[in-house]
Amino acid sequence: MQNNTLSLTDFKVDYKPSVLTLQHADELAANIKLYAEKYRGLVITEGTLKEAKASRSDLRKLSKALNDKRIEIKREYNKPYDAFKSVIDGMISDISAVETAINDGIKEQERLDAEQRKEQVLDDITEIAQSRGIDPKDIEFNDKWLNKSISKLERTRQIGDAADYIVKQRADLAAAKKAVTKYAEATGLDAGGWVAQIDQGASQLDVMARIDAYVERQKREAEQAKKRAEAQAAIDALHQKKVGDKVVDTNTGEVVKQPEVKHYGFEVVGTFDEAKSVADFMTKQGIEFISMEGK
Repeated sequence: MQNNTLSLTDFKVDYKPSVLTLQHADELAANIKLYAEKYRGLVITEGTLKEAKASRSDLRKLSKALNDKRIEIKREYNKPYDAFKSVIDGMISDISAVETAINDGIKEQERLDAEQRKEQVLDDITEIAQSRGIDPKDIEFNDKWLNKSISKLERTRQIGDAADYIVKQRADLAAAKKAVTKYAEATGLDAGGWVAQIDQGASQLDVMARIDAYVERQKREAEQAKKRAEAQAAIDALHQKKVGDKVVDTNTGEVVKQPEVKHYGFEVVGTFDEAKSVADFMTKQGIEFISMEGK
């Protein structure tokens, strides 16, 4: 295809400015001014009404004649320009048609290039995700990775950073859940509900603080219940006396049932600290126990 370079120097326009001259323009303008001054501020009376109307008619005729001549001259004056414009518009239309076709071709090629770049980015994401043992869908797609300005090396580095961040997040989450599980179980609590809070976005420290608060609240409630029971027992004891091996209510004469005390055996499997936590818990609850350690 022949390559013809077009520029503004490849064509010229033969243009000669036209001169429009109104003959006797100065004389006509002077007469109009005199005529206008004559009737400026004129008071119309019954006697001057006819003359005023005639003057007005003459002025209107002159104004119309001047305007008609202007329109006629302009029409003739514009004819060469209109012909010139028609030729230029035709050329521009031809250029626009070619430009549109080229532009459509460029857009289509750019679209194909963009699709190819996206496929390459998706391949990079898949490869990097598999190397980290994660699902490629877990890596959030960044539209900046489609830019031509970014190199493949930089793009793969950014994708790798995104994948590593996901791996670290999951490792941190697993570690937090493990720590919370051990912390909850060490206090005798079921860990399920506390671990679920980690999944819901709470931090490890926050959950542990909540466990501490819960345990402390349970402890206070247990102590309060114990004090109430002791107080009630003291009140009840005022109306009880021991008869033989039984306790009798002096108000009703009924035998007061005593809680049956038995021996229960169980073995704690865990670390020393975990076993100590169990022992401390039973001590706080007033439960008697015998350590078999060393026996």
